[in-house]
Amino acid sequence: MSDRRKLLGAAGSALLASVAGCASVIGETADAPETTTGVSPTTAATDATNTTNATNATNATTGADETATTGRDAARQNSTGNVSGPGDATTTAESPSLGRVNIDRPDFSVSASLVPADPETDDYPRLGREDAETTATLYGNWKCPYTREFVRQMMGEVVRKFVKPGDVALEFRALSYLDGEPFLGADAPRAARAGLEVWASNPRTFWDYFALVFANQPPESYEWATADRLVRFAEAANVGDTDAVATALLTGAHRERVKATTEEARERGVATVPRVVTDESVTAPTVDFSATERQLRRAVRR
Repeated sequence: MSDRRKLLGAAGSALLASVAGCASVIGETADAPETTTGVSPTTAATDATNTTNATNATNATTGADETATTGRDAARQNSTGNVSGPGDATTTAESPSLGRVNIDRPDFSVSASLVPADPETDDYPRLGREDAETTATLYGNWKCPYTREFVRQMMGEVVRKFVKPGDVALEFRALSYLDGEPFLGADAPRAARAGLEVWASNPRTFWDYFALVFANQPPESYEWATADRLVRFAEAANVGDTDAVATALLTGAHRERVKATTEEARERGVATVPRVVTDESVTAPTVDFSATERQLRRAVRR
């Protein structure tokens, strides 16, 4: 548990046992495109889980290398040994270490009616009116159990009290690197890119995908965000063009947006997740949700 509560700051690292948040230090790897030949994008994404014949590439934008881990080895534990609870995911035999994750419908949802009227103008997933008084950014990680806790237990209150009335727009940014290293596993940047592709190709289904992934999130100690599994999540969320998701994962699409999130998080003092950021402050909703509510009220001058 203490590894997961390690706060990596620009000035160094400090262990803050009282602050709930995900943090992890692992070997440097880059978010490389996964390559296959002679198959369709969807078939390539499926076959990617049954082979370790993926290429490694250097990501000049992050100064790190993510090994394109695929096949049965993709379910191995990362070097931190950080383990979260198994959540709601059930498993059947797929690999020796993780198993086949069954995808259950989430017990929470976000209304597609709250997606902006012109979502193509937003680089990152967004809820709420374009003319909302303020934008709050949720920094999270697809693999972080504390982000899952916020999404499942607290985000609905933020939407109900602030987004639905039109006062606040909520943006989601997946923080996938800290100090030049993948954050919570070498597959975390891949999960972030998959989410960005769902938003880019079919934004009105993104929040269904978002809810589905967090409802079925496997333990963060496994490199579970393989191309095959991410495409399966997209299919279960009725994203539509899952070939676009598979292609994005194969080609390394959206790496610049992942890099931009890393840089912006550093500038705003975000070094662990989940965090809610407005122009004036940063709060840790899973530590003190009332502080996050006060933060949003101040932002809209209530």
